[in-house]
Amino acid sequence: MSASIDRRRRSAQVIDCFSSGKGNNDKVFLDFYESGGEASRRSVVHVAHPGDPAQLEKALTETGAAGRGINAWYVFDSLTGMLDLWGDEDVVLRFFGHICPRLYDLNTIAYWFLETEAHSQRFLAKVRHITQVVLEIGISRGIRTLTLRKAAHRRSTAIGVPQWFRVVDGKLAIAAESREDRELSLLTRMGEALGTALTPNAFFEETMNVLAGELGMIRGTVVLLDRTLGKLRIVAAHGLSSAERARGEYDIGEGITGHVVKTGLPEVVPDIHKDARFLNRTTARHAEATWPVAFICVPLKIDHETVGALSLDRPFAVESTLDKDLRLLSIVASLSAQVLKINRLLQVEKDEILVRDEQMVRELRSRYRLENLIGQSKSIQQILATAATNMSLKEALRQGRFRQDLYYRLNVVPIHLPPLRERREDIPMLVDHFLEKYNRENGKNVTKISREVLDHLLAYAWPGNVRELENCIEHAVVMSPGSTVSMSLLPPEVLANLPAKPPRGSSASADKMEKELEALLERHYKTAEDAAGAKEGLHGMIERLIISQALAEGMSQRTLAAKLGLSRTTLRKRLQEYGLDSS
Repeated sequence: MSASIDRRRRSAQVIDCFSSGKGNNDKVFLDFYESGGEASRRSVVHVAHPGDPAQLEKALTETGAAGRGINAWYVFDSLTGMLDLWGDEDVVLRFFGHICPRLYDLNTIAYWFLETEAHSQRFLAKVRHITQVVLEIGISRGIRTLTLRKAAHRRSTAIGVPQWFRVVDGKLAIAAESREDRELSLLTRMGEALGTALTPNAFFEETMNVLAGELGMIRGTVVLLDRTLGKLRIVAAHGLSSAERARGEYDIGEGITGHVVKTGLPEVVPDIHKDARFLNRTTARHAEATWPVAFICVPLKIDHETVGALSLDRPFAVESTLDKDLRLLSIVASLSAQVLKINRLLQVEKDEILVRDEQMVRELRSRYRLENLIGQSKSIQQILATAATNMSLKEALRQGRFRQDLYYRLNVVPIHLPPLRERREDIPMLVDHFLEKYNRENGKNVTKISREVLDHLLAYAWPGNVRELENCIEHAVVMSPGSTVSMSLLPPEVLANLPAKPPRGSSASADKMEKELEALLERHYKTAEDAAGAKEGLHGMIERLIISQALAEGMSQRTLAAKLGLSRTTLRKRLQEYGLDSS
Protein backbone atom coordinates (compact mmCIF):
# COMPACT_ATOMS: atom_id res chain seq x y z
CA MET A 1 0.00 0.00 0.00
CA SER A 2 2.77 2.46 0.92
CA ALA A 3 4.61 1.80 -2.33
CA SER A 4 1.38 2.48 -4.25
CA ILE A 5 0.88 5.73 -2.36
CA ASP A 6 4.47 6.78 -3.08
CA ARG A 7 3.95 6.11 -6.76
CA ARG A 8 0.75 8.13 -6.70
CA ARG A 9 2.58 11.02 -5.08
CA ARG A 10 5.35 10.90 -7.67
CA SER A 11 2.78 10.93 -10.49
CA ALA A 12 0.64 13.70 -8.95
CA GLN A 13 -0.41 16.43 -11.34
CA VAL A 14 -1.01 19.88 -9.85
CA ILE A 15 -3.47 22.22 -11.56
CA ASP A 16 -2.29 25.64 -10.37
CA CYS A 17 -5.09 28.23 -10.29
CA PHE A 18 -3.60 30.25 -7.48
CA SER A 19 -0.41 31.80 -8.82
CA SER A 20 -2.20 33.68 -11.58
CA GLY A 21 -5.40 34.05 -9.55
CA LYS A 22 -5.29 35.27 -5.98
CA GLY A 23 -1.50 35.11 -6.12
CA ASN A 24 -1.50 37.93 -8.70
CA ASN A 25 1.47 36.35 -10.56
CA ASP A 26 3.71 37.10 -7.60
CA LYS A 27 7.26 35.81 -8.19
CA VAL A 28 7.26 34.10 -4.81
CA PHE A 29 4.39 31.79 -5.83
CA LEU A 30 5.69 31.20 -9.34
CA ASP A 31 9.17 30.30 -8.06
CA PHE A 32 7.66 27.78 -5.63
CA TYR A 33 6.82 25.40 -8.48
CA GLU A 34 10.30 25.81 -9.95
CA SER A 35 12.07 24.82 -6.75
CA GLY A 36 11.40 21.08 -7.00
CA GLY A 37 13.42 20.39 -10.13
CA GLU A 38 12.43 19.15 -13.56
CA ALA A 39 10.01 16.47 -12.30
CA SER A 40 8.07 19.01 -10.25
CA ARG A 41 7.88 21.43 -13.15
CA ARG A 42 6.44 18.71 -15.39
CA SER A 43 3.78 17.84 -12.74
CA VAL A 44 2.41 21.41 -12.61
CA VAL A 45 -0.14 22.77 -15.06
CA HIS A 46 -0.54 26.54 -14.70
CA VAL A 47 -3.93 28.01 -15.58
CA ALA A 48 -3.11 31.41 -17.02
CA HIS A 49 -6.60 32.86 -16.56
CA PRO A 50 -8.27 31.05 -13.63
CA GLY A 51 -11.01 33.70 -13.49
CA ASP A 52 -12.43 31.96 -16.60
CA PRO A 53 -14.05 28.61 -15.62
CA ALA A 54 -13.64 27.35 -19.17
CA GLN A 55 -9.83 27.57 -18.80
CA LEU A 56 -9.90 25.36 -15.69
CA GLU A 57 -12.30 22.87 -17.28
CA LYS A 58 -10.02 22.61 -20.30
CA ALA A 59 -6.97 21.95 -18.12
CA LEU A 60 -8.78 19.25 -16.13
CA THR A 61 -10.15 17.54 -19.23
CA GLU A 62 -6.77 17.49 -20.97
CA THR A 63 -5.03 16.19 -17.86
CA GLY A 64 -7.65 13.47 -17.37
CA ALA A 65 -7.51 12.43 -21.02
CA ALA A 66 -3.71 12.18 -20.90
CA GLY A 67 -3.92 9.85 -17.93
CA ARG A 68 -6.93 7.79 -19.14
CA GLY A 69 -7.00 4.37 -17.57
CA ILE A 70 -5.13 5.51 -14.46
CA ASN A 71 -7.11 6.15 -11.29
CA ALA A 72 -6.89 9.82 -10.32
CA TRP A 73 -7.68 11.93 -7.27
CA TYR A 74 -8.68 15.56 -7.59
CA VAL A 75 -8.57 17.88 -4.57
CA PHE A 76 -10.16 21.31 -5.03
CA ASP A 77 -9.05 23.72 -2.30
CA SER A 78 -11.34 25.43 -1.93
CA LEU A 79 -14.80 26.05 -3.38
CA THR A 80 -15.04 29.14 -1.21
CA GLY A 81 -11.84 30.50 -2.78
CA MET A 82 -13.08 29.66 -6.28
CA LEU A 83 -16.32 31.48 -5.54
CA ASP A 84 -14.31 34.53 -4.50
CA LEU A 85 -12.43 34.26 -7.81
CA TRP A 86 -15.47 33.72 -10.04
CA GLY A 87 -17.89 35.90 -8.04
CA ASP A 88 -21.06 33.94 -8.86
CA GLU A 89 -22.49 30.87 -7.10
CA ASP A 90 -24.31 29.76 -10.25
CA VAL A 91 -21.04 29.75 -12.22
CA VAL A 92 -19.44 27.47 -9.62
CA LEU A 93 -22.49 25.17 -9.60
CA ARG A 94 -22.58 24.94 -13.42
CA PHE A 95 -18.88 24.14 -13.51
CA PHE A 96 -19.05 21.29 -11.02
CA GLY A 97 -22.38 20.05 -12.32
CA HIS A 98 -20.73 19.66 -15.73
CA ILE A 99 -17.25 18.49 -14.75
CA CYS A 100 -18.15 15.98 -12.02
CA PRO A 101 -19.84 13.38 -14.27
CA ARG A 102 -16.84 13.58 -16.61
CA LEU A 103 -14.48 13.01 -13.70
CA TYR A 104 -16.50 9.96 -12.66
CA ASP A 105 -16.28 8.64 -16.25
CA LEU A 106 -12.48 8.99 -16.01
CA ASN A 107 -12.47 6.66 -12.97
CA THR A 108 -11.46 9.45 -10.61
CA ILE A 109 -12.26 10.65 -7.11
CA ALA A 110 -12.68 14.38 -6.52
CA TYR A 111 -12.57 16.20 -3.18
CA TRP A 112 -13.31 19.81 -2.42
CA PHE A 113 -13.51 21.97 0.67
CA LEU A 114 -15.81 24.86 1.47
CA GLU A 115 -16.78 27.00 4.45
CA THR A 116 -20.50 26.45 5.03
CA GLU A 117 -20.99 29.75 6.87
CA ALA A 118 -19.77 31.65 3.79
CA HIS A 119 -22.52 30.35 1.49
CA SER A 120 -26.29 30.43 1.11
CA GLN A 121 -28.46 27.41 1.96
CA ARG A 122 -29.48 27.21 -1.71
CA PHE A 123 -25.85 26.91 -2.81
CA LEU A 124 -25.08 24.27 -0.16
CA ALA A 125 -28.14 22.21 -1.11
CA LYS A 126 -27.10 22.14 -4.77
CA VAL A 127 -23.49 21.27 -3.91
CA ARG A 128 -24.80 18.33 -1.87
CA HIS A 129 -26.87 17.27 -4.87
CA ILE A 130 -23.85 16.92 -7.17
CA THR A 131 -21.75 15.32 -4.44
CA GLN A 132 -21.68 11.67 -3.43
CA VAL A 133 -20.76 12.24 0.23
CA VAL A 134 -20.65 15.44 2.29
CA LEU A 135 -18.85 15.49 5.64
CA GLU A 136 -19.43 18.61 7.71
CA ILE A 137 -17.14 19.49 10.60
CA GLY A 138 -18.52 21.94 13.12
CA ILE A 139 -18.78 22.92 16.79
CA SER A 140 -21.78 21.98 18.95
CA ARG A 141 -21.82 23.23 22.57
CA GLY A 142 -18.03 23.60 22.45
CA ILE A 143 -17.43 20.05 21.13
CA ARG A 144 -16.25 19.22 17.62
CA THR A 145 -18.84 17.34 15.56
CA LEU A 146 -18.77 15.38 12.33
CA THR A 147 -22.02 15.18 10.33
CA LEU A 148 -22.66 12.87 7.39
CA ARG A 149 -24.96 15.04 5.28
CA LYS A 150 -25.63 12.82 2.27
CA ALA A 151 -24.89 9.38 1.01
CA ALA A 152 -26.87 8.66 -2.15
CA HIS A 153 -29.36 5.79 -1.79
CA ARG A 154 -28.01 4.84 1.66
CA ARG A 155 -30.18 4.10 4.68
CA SER A 156 -28.78 5.09 8.07
CA THR A 157 -30.12 6.68 11.25
CA ALA A 158 -26.82 8.62 11.51
CA ILE A 159 -27.33 10.62 8.31
CA GLY A 160 -27.82 14.30 9.11
CA VAL A 161 -27.15 13.84 12.84
CA PRO A 162 -24.03 15.52 14.34
CA GLN A 163 -21.65 13.01 15.98
CA TRP A 164 -18.99 14.02 18.49
CA PHE A 165 -15.43 13.16 17.54
CA ARG A 166 -11.83 13.57 18.63
CA VAL A 167 -8.48 12.73 17.09
CA VAL A 168 -6.57 9.92 18.83
CA ASP A 169 -3.08 9.00 17.56
CA GLY A 170 -3.83 10.74 14.28
CA LYS A 171 -7.06 8.79 13.75
CA LEU A 172 -10.67 9.98 13.86
CA ALA A 173 -12.58 8.61 16.86
CA ILE A 174 -16.38 9.00 16.66
CA ALA A 175 -18.21 9.29 19.98
CA ALA A 176 -21.79 8.81 18.87
CA GLU A 177 -24.31 10.70 20.99
CA SER A 178 -27.28 8.67 22.17
CA ARG A 179 -30.81 9.56 21.10
CA GLU A 180 -31.65 10.36 24.73
CA ASP A 181 -28.73 12.78 24.96
CA ARG A 182 -29.81 14.57 21.78
CA GLU A 183 -33.40 14.87 22.99
CA LEU A 184 -32.27 16.22 26.37
CA SER A 185 -29.97 18.70 24.64
CA LEU A 186 -32.79 19.87 22.35
CA LEU A 187 -35.22 20.36 25.24
CA THR A 188 -32.55 22.24 27.22
CA ARG A 189 -31.94 24.62 24.34
CA MET A 190 -35.69 25.10 23.87
CA GLY A 191 -35.90 26.08 27.53
CA GLU A 192 -33.21 28.69 26.92
CA ALA A 193 -35.09 29.93 23.84
CA LEU A 194 -38.11 30.72 26.04
CA GLY A 195 -36.19 33.82 27.12
CA THR A 196 -37.38 35.39 23.83
CA ALA A 197 -41.02 34.28 24.34
CA LEU A 198 -42.35 37.85 24.47
CA THR A 199 -41.11 38.31 20.89
CA PRO A 200 -42.75 35.38 19.05
CA ASN A 201 -40.90 35.75 15.73
CA ALA A 202 -37.53 35.78 17.51
CA PHE A 203 -38.58 32.67 19.47
CA PHE A 204 -39.61 30.84 16.27
CA GLU A 205 -36.33 31.72 14.52
CA GLU A 206 -34.37 30.35 17.52
CA THR A 207 -36.56 27.22 17.43
CA MET A 208 -35.51 26.68 13.82
CA ASN A 209 -31.84 26.98 14.81
CA VAL A 210 -32.29 24.44 17.63
CA LEU A 211 -34.00 21.89 15.36
CA ALA A 212 -31.32 22.30 12.71
CA GLY A 213 -28.52 21.81 15.23
CA GLU A 214 -30.02 18.95 17.26
CA LEU A 215 -32.14 16.97 14.74
CA GLY A 216 -30.11 17.51 11.57
CA MET A 217 -33.00 19.41 9.96
CA ILE A 218 -32.35 20.45 6.35
CA ARG A 219 -35.22 22.91 6.20
CA GLY A 220 -37.97 23.95 8.55
CA THR A 221 -40.90 26.36 8.70
CA VAL A 222 -43.39 27.81 11.12
CA VAL A 223 -46.64 28.83 9.40
CA LEU A 224 -49.44 30.77 11.09
CA LEU A 225 -53.00 31.37 10.01
CA ASP A 226 -53.79 34.88 8.78
CA ARG A 227 -57.43 35.14 9.88
CA THR A 228 -58.07 38.19 7.74
CA LEU A 229 -57.22 36.47 4.44
CA GLY A 230 -57.70 32.83 5.52
CA LYS A 231 -54.14 32.05 4.38
CA LEU A 232 -51.23 30.20 5.97
CA ARG A 233 -48.02 32.26 5.86
CA ILE A 234 -44.42 31.47 6.83
CA VAL A 235 -43.31 33.52 9.86
CA ALA A 236 -39.99 31.73 10.53
CA ALA A 237 -37.83 29.35 8.52
CA HIS A 238 -34.47 27.61 8.22
CA GLY A 239 -32.83 26.79 4.89
CA LEU A 240 -35.04 29.11 2.82
CA SER A 241 -34.13 32.36 1.10
CA SER A 242 -36.30 35.46 1.48
CA ALA A 243 -37.85 34.85 -1.94
CA GLU A 244 -38.58 31.21 -1.08
CA ARG A 245 -40.20 32.30 2.19
CA ALA A 246 -42.41 34.76 0.34
CA ARG A 247 -43.66 31.97 -1.95
CA GLY A 248 -44.63 29.82 1.04
CA GLU A 249 -48.35 30.68 1.21
CA TYR A 250 -51.10 28.05 1.46
CA ASP A 251 -54.86 27.80 1.71
CA ILE A 252 -56.28 25.74 4.56
CA GLY A 253 -56.41 22.14 3.32
CA GLU A 254 -53.90 22.80 0.51
CA GLY A 255 -50.88 20.52 0.38
CA ILE A 256 -49.57 18.55 3.33
CA THR A 257 -49.15 21.63 5.56
CA GLY A 258 -52.66 22.90 4.77
CA HIS A 259 -54.06 19.41 5.46
CA VAL A 260 -52.40 19.32 8.91
CA VAL A 261 -53.92 22.71 9.80
CA LYS A 262 -57.35 21.63 8.52
CA THR A 263 -57.44 18.29 10.38
CA GLY A 264 -55.35 19.25 13.41
CA LEU A 265 -53.46 15.95 13.02
CA PRO A 266 -49.68 15.47 12.42
CA GLU A 267 -48.24 13.99 9.24
CA VAL A 268 -45.06 11.95 8.66
CA VAL A 269 -43.97 11.42 5.04
CA PRO A 270 -40.89 9.14 4.64
CA ASP A 271 -40.18 10.45 1.11
CA ILE A 272 -41.87 13.65 -0.02
CA HIS A 273 -41.08 12.95 -3.67
CA LYS A 274 -43.44 9.96 -3.57
CA ASP A 275 -46.40 11.84 -2.04
CA ALA A 276 -48.75 13.47 -4.58
CA ARG A 277 -49.88 16.06 -2.02
CA PHE A 278 -46.41 17.61 -1.83
CA LEU A 279 -46.50 21.02 -3.58
CA ASN A 280 -42.92 22.35 -3.16
CA ARG A 281 -44.51 25.80 -3.18
CA THR A 282 -41.22 27.42 -2.08
CA THR A 283 -39.30 25.63 -4.93
CA ALA A 284 -36.45 25.02 -2.46
CA ARG A 285 -36.29 21.24 -3.00
CA HIS A 286 -35.66 20.93 -6.76
CA ALA A 287 -31.97 20.17 -6.19
CA GLU A 288 -32.84 17.14 -4.01
CA ALA A 289 -35.24 15.38 -6.37
CA THR A 290 -32.90 12.39 -6.79
CA TRP A 291 -32.52 11.47 -3.12
CA PRO A 292 -35.19 10.80 -0.48
CA VAL A 293 -36.15 13.47 2.01
CA ALA A 294 -38.51 12.86 4.92
CA PHE A 295 -41.10 15.45 5.97
CA ILE A 296 -42.73 15.87 9.39
CA CYS A 297 -45.48 18.39 10.10
CA VAL A 298 -47.33 18.95 13.40
CA PRO A 299 -50.16 21.38 14.22
CA LEU A 300 -49.89 24.38 16.55
CA LYS A 301 -52.95 24.45 18.80
CA ILE A 302 -54.30 26.97 21.30
CA ASP A 303 -57.17 25.61 23.40
CA HIS A 304 -58.03 22.95 20.79
CA GLU A 305 -57.95 25.53 17.97
CA THR A 306 -55.35 24.96 15.24
CA VAL A 307 -53.60 28.26 14.50
CA GLY A 308 -50.64 27.07 12.40
CA ALA A 309 -48.11 24.32 11.85
CA LEU A 310 -44.45 23.44 12.49
CA SER A 311 -42.67 21.35 9.85
CA LEU A 312 -39.21 20.11 8.96
CA ASP A 313 -37.36 18.31 6.16
CA ARG A 314 -34.75 15.80 7.24
CA PRO A 315 -32.62 13.18 5.46
CA PHE A 316 -34.32 9.85 4.97
CA ALA A 317 -34.49 7.77 8.16
CA VAL A 318 -36.00 4.51 9.30
CA GLU A 319 -39.57 4.54 10.62
CA SER A 320 -38.58 4.25 14.29
CA THR A 321 -36.36 7.33 13.99
CA LEU A 322 -39.12 9.32 12.29
CA ASP A 323 -41.55 8.33 15.06
CA LYS A 324 -39.12 9.64 17.68
CA ASP A 325 -38.67 12.88 15.71
CA LEU A 326 -42.47 13.26 15.53
CA ARG A 327 -42.78 12.88 19.30
CA LEU A 328 -40.04 15.45 19.91
CA LEU A 329 -41.43 17.88 17.33
CA SER A 330 -44.86 17.64 19.00
CA ILE A 331 -43.30 18.76 22.30
CA VAL A 332 -41.64 21.72 20.54
CA ALA A 333 -44.98 22.57 18.90
CA SER A 334 -46.69 22.59 22.33
CA LEU A 335 -44.08 25.04 23.65
CA SER A 336 -44.52 27.22 20.57
CA ALA A 337 -48.30 27.22 20.98
CA GLN A 338 -47.94 28.34 24.61
CA VAL A 339 -45.75 31.24 23.46
CA LEU A 340 -48.49 32.26 21.02
CA LYS A 341 -51.16 31.96 23.73
CA ILE A 342 -49.21 34.11 26.20
CA ASN A 343 -48.69 36.83 23.61
CA ARG A 344 -52.36 36.66 22.64
CA LEU A 345 -53.39 37.21 26.27
CA LEU A 346 -50.94 40.08 26.59
CA GLN A 347 -52.33 41.68 23.44
CA VAL A 348 -55.90 41.33 24.77
CA GLU A 349 -54.85 42.97 28.04
CA LYS A 350 -53.09 45.73 26.14
CA ASP A 351 -56.18 46.32 24.00
CA GLU A 352 -58.37 46.50 27.13
CA ILE A 353 -56.05 49.11 28.64
CA LEU A 354 -56.25 51.16 25.45
CA VAL A 355 -60.06 50.94 25.48
CA ARG A 356 -60.15 52.09 29.11
CA ASP A 357 -57.82 54.96 28.26
CA GLU A 358 -60.02 56.02 25.37
CA GLN A 359 -63.12 55.90 27.59
CA MET A 360 -61.37 58.03 30.21
CA VAL A 361 -60.36 60.58 27.57
CA ARG A 362 -63.95 60.75 26.31
CA GLU A 363 -65.26 61.24 29.86
CA LEU A 364 -62.77 64.02 30.54
CA ARG A 365 -63.64 65.74 27.29
CA SER A 366 -67.34 65.46 28.11
CA ARG A 367 -66.86 66.77 31.65
CA TYR A 368 -64.72 69.74 30.62
CA ARG A 369 -66.32 70.63 27.30
CA LEU A 370 -66.94 74.29 26.53
CA GLU A 371 -70.64 74.01 27.40
CA ASN A 372 -69.77 73.26 31.03
CA LEU A 373 -68.49 76.75 31.83
CA ILE A 374 -69.63 78.97 34.68
CA GLY A 375 -72.24 81.49 33.56
CA GLN A 376 -72.31 80.00 30.04
CA SER A 377 -69.32 82.23 29.26
CA LYS A 378 -67.85 81.86 25.80
CA SER A 379 -64.40 83.10 26.79
CA ILE A 380 -63.53 81.69 30.22
CA GLN A 381 -63.15 78.00 31.09
CA GLN A 382 -63.26 76.69 34.67
CA ILE A 383 -59.73 75.59 35.58
CA LEU A 384 -57.47 75.37 38.62
CA ALA A 385 -54.65 77.91 38.28
CA THR A 386 -51.59 79.01 40.24
CA ALA A 387 -50.47 82.58 39.60
CA ALA A 388 -47.54 84.66 40.85
CA THR A 389 -46.82 88.38 40.74
CA ASN A 390 -44.32 90.86 42.15
CA MET A 391 -46.87 93.70 42.40
CA SER A 392 -49.56 94.52 44.94
CA LEU A 393 -52.81 93.35 43.37
CA LYS A 394 -54.84 95.19 45.97
CA GLU A 395 -53.17 98.48 45.06
CA ALA A 396 -53.57 97.71 41.35
CA LEU A 397 -57.26 96.89 41.97
CA ARG A 398 -57.74 100.17 43.85
CA GLN A 399 -56.16 102.11 40.97
CA GLY A 400 -58.34 100.30 38.42
CA ARG A 401 -55.37 98.60 36.73
CA PHE A 402 -56.55 95.02 37.54
CA ARG A 403 -59.91 93.34 36.87
CA GLN A 404 -61.96 92.79 40.02
CA ASP A 405 -63.57 89.48 38.89
CA LEU A 406 -60.15 88.01 38.01
CA TYR A 407 -58.71 89.15 41.35
CA TYR A 408 -61.35 87.27 43.36
CA ARG A 409 -61.02 84.20 41.12
CA LEU A 410 -57.25 84.08 41.82
CA ASN A 411 -57.21 85.28 45.41
CA VAL A 412 -58.29 81.99 47.06
CA VAL A 413 -55.17 80.89 48.99
CA PRO A 414 -52.71 83.82 48.86
CA ILE A 415 -49.09 83.02 49.79
CA HIS A 416 -46.70 85.88 50.52
CA LEU A 417 -43.08 85.08 49.66
CA PRO A 418 -40.56 87.76 50.65
CA PRO A 419 -38.01 88.83 48.02
CA LEU A 420 -34.66 87.08 48.10
CA ARG A 421 -32.89 90.14 49.53
CA GLU A 422 -35.05 89.78 52.68
CA ARG A 423 -34.15 86.12 53.21
CA ARG A 424 -30.46 85.97 52.40
CA GLU A 425 -30.05 82.88 54.60
CA ASP A 426 -31.73 80.89 51.76
CA ILE A 427 -29.01 81.85 49.26
CA PRO A 428 -26.43 79.11 50.18
CA MET A 429 -29.13 76.43 50.03
CA LEU A 430 -30.39 77.71 46.66
CA VAL A 431 -26.82 77.86 45.31
CA ASP A 432 -26.30 74.19 46.28
CA HIS A 433 -29.55 73.23 44.59
CA PHE A 434 -28.78 75.05 41.34
CA LEU A 435 -25.22 73.68 41.24
CA GLU A 436 -26.57 70.13 41.49
CA LYS A 437 -29.26 70.78 38.86
CA TYR A 438 -27.03 72.30 36.19
CA ASN A 439 -24.14 69.92 36.84
CA ARG A 440 -26.55 67.08 36.07
CA GLU A 441 -27.99 68.72 32.95
CA ASN A 442 -24.58 69.70 31.51
CA GLY A 443 -22.49 66.73 32.62
CA LYS A 444 -20.22 68.98 34.72
CA ASN A 445 -18.71 68.64 38.19
CA VAL A 446 -18.62 72.20 39.54
CA THR A 447 -18.98 71.61 43.28
CA LYS A 448 -16.83 74.27 44.95
CA ILE A 449 -17.54 77.95 45.62
CA SER A 450 -15.07 80.29 47.28
CA ARG A 451 -15.86 82.35 50.36
CA GLU A 452 -15.29 85.53 48.34
CA VAL A 453 -17.86 84.51 45.73
CA LEU A 454 -20.39 83.60 48.43
CA ASP A 455 -19.87 86.99 50.12
CA HIS A 456 -20.74 88.73 46.85
CA LEU A 457 -23.83 86.55 46.37
CA LEU A 458 -24.98 87.31 49.92
CA ALA A 459 -24.39 91.06 49.56
CA TYR A 460 -26.15 91.49 46.18
CA ALA A 461 -29.77 92.75 46.27
CA TRP A 462 -31.11 90.29 43.62
CA PRO A 463 -33.81 92.44 42.03
CA GLY A 464 -34.69 89.48 39.81
CA ASN A 465 -35.10 87.27 42.90
CA VAL A 466 -34.56 83.49 42.67
CA ARG A 467 -34.73 83.43 38.84
CA GLU A 468 -31.81 85.84 38.62
CA LEU A 469 -29.77 83.75 41.08
CA GLU A 470 -30.57 80.61 39.09
CA ASN A 471 -29.40 82.24 35.83
CA CYS A 472 -26.21 83.36 37.57
CA ILE A 473 -25.37 79.83 38.79
CA GLU A 474 -26.32 78.22 35.46
CA HIS A 475 -23.95 80.60 33.64
CA ALA A 476 -21.18 79.83 36.12
CA VAL A 477 -21.58 76.03 35.74
CA VAL A 478 -21.64 76.16 31.93
CA MET A 479 -18.63 78.48 31.63
CA SER A 480 -16.48 77.05 34.45
CA PRO A 481 -13.38 75.25 33.12
CA GLY A 482 -12.86 73.40 36.39
CA SER A 483 -14.70 72.37 39.53
CA THR A 484 -14.79 75.79 41.26
CA VAL A 485 -16.98 78.87 40.78
CA SER A 486 -14.51 81.77 40.61
CA MET A 487 -15.07 85.54 40.77
CA SER A 488 -14.55 85.85 37.00
CA LEU A 489 -17.70 83.82 36.39
CA LEU A 490 -20.04 86.21 38.27
CA PRO A 491 -22.15 88.77 36.33
CA PRO A 492 -20.83 92.38 36.29
CA GLU A 493 -23.77 93.66 38.34
CA VAL A 494 -22.94 91.21 41.16
CA LEU A 495 -19.24 92.10 41.07
CA ALA A 496 -20.06 95.82 41.14
CA ASN A 497 -21.94 95.40 44.40
CA LEU A 498 -19.01 94.80 46.75
CA PRO A 499 -20.02 93.23 50.05
CA ALA A 500 -19.68 95.46 53.07
CA LYS A 501 -16.63 94.57 55.10
CA PRO A 502 -17.36 93.52 58.68
CA PRO A 503 -16.59 96.19 61.26
CA ARG A 504 -13.23 95.81 62.85
CA GLY A 505 -12.31 96.80 66.36
CA SER A 506 -9.87 99.52 67.15
CA SER A 507 -6.25 99.08 66.31
CA ALA A 508 -5.36 98.88 69.98
CA SER A 509 -7.99 96.19 70.58
CA ALA A 510 -6.74 94.16 67.63
CA ASP A 511 -3.13 94.47 68.79
CA LYS A 512 -4.13 93.32 72.29
CA MET A 513 -5.96 90.25 70.90
CA GLU A 514 -2.96 89.35 68.72
CA LYS A 515 -0.60 89.55 71.73
CA GLU A 516 -2.94 87.39 73.83
CA LEU A 517 -3.06 84.74 71.05
CA GLU A 518 0.74 84.85 70.72
CA ALA A 519 1.17 84.33 74.48
CA LEU A 520 -1.33 81.47 74.41
CA LEU A 521 0.57 79.70 71.61
CA GLU A 522 3.92 80.13 73.41
CA ARG A 523 2.44 78.73 76.60
CA HIS A 524 0.91 75.59 75.05
CA TYR A 525 3.26 74.83 72.13
CA LYS A 526 7.05 74.62 72.42
CA THR A 527 7.85 75.31 68.77
CA ALA A 528 6.23 76.95 65.74
CA GLU A 529 6.12 73.49 64.14
CA ASP A 530 3.96 72.19 67.00
CA ALA A 531 1.64 75.18 66.67
CA ALA A 532 1.31 74.63 62.90
CA GLY A 533 0.38 71.01 63.50
CA ALA A 534 -2.39 72.12 65.85
CA LYS A 535 -3.96 74.45 63.25
CA GLU A 536 -6.97 72.19 62.54
CA GLY A 537 -7.69 71.72 66.22
CA LEU A 538 -7.50 75.48 66.90
CA HIS A 539 -9.75 76.20 63.94
CA GLY A 540 -12.30 73.72 65.29
CA MET A 541 -12.21 75.29 68.74
CA ILE A 542 -12.81 78.77 67.33
CA GLU A 543 -15.61 77.52 65.06
CA ARG A 544 -17.26 75.72 68.01
CA LEU A 545 -17.15 78.88 70.13
CA ILE A 546 -18.64 80.98 67.31
CA ILE A 547 -21.46 78.49 66.67
CA SER A 548 -22.17 78.12 70.37
CA GLN A 549 -22.33 81.90 70.89
CA ALA A 550 -24.53 82.40 67.82
CA LEU A 551 -27.03 79.77 68.98
CA ALA A 552 -27.05 81.26 72.48
CA GLU A 553 -27.96 84.63 70.96
CA GLY A 554 -30.90 83.01 69.12
CA MET A 555 -29.48 83.13 65.58
CA SER A 556 -31.29 80.75 63.18
CA GLN A 557 -29.42 77.88 61.54
CA ARG A 558 -30.05 79.33 58.07
CA THR A 559 -28.52 82.68 58.98
CA LEU A 560 -25.62 81.04 60.82
CA ALA A 561 -24.87 78.73 57.87
CA ALA A 562 -24.85 81.72 55.52
CA LYS A 563 -22.49 83.66 57.82
CA LEU A 564 -20.09 80.71 58.04
CA GLY A 565 -20.31 79.94 54.30
CA LEU A 566 -21.66 76.44 55.01
CA SER A 567 -24.65 74.52 53.75
CA ARG A 568 -27.32 73.70 56.33
CA THR A 569 -26.43 70.00 56.04
CA THR A 570 -22.76 70.73 56.83
CA LEU A 571 -23.80 72.95 59.75
CA ARG A 572 -25.92 70.17 61.23
CA LYS A 573 -22.92 67.80 60.99
CA ARG A 574 -20.79 70.38 62.82
CA LEU A 575 -23.41 70.62 65.60
CA GLN A 576 -23.28 66.84 66.03
CA GLU A 577 -19.45 66.81 66.01
CA TYR A 578 -19.24 69.60 68.62
CA GLY A 579 -22.03 68.15 70.74
CA LEU A 580 -24.08 71.34 70.59
CA ASP A 581 -27.82 71.46 71.16
CA SER A 582 -29.49 72.56 67.89
CA SER A 583 -32.85 73.16 69.49
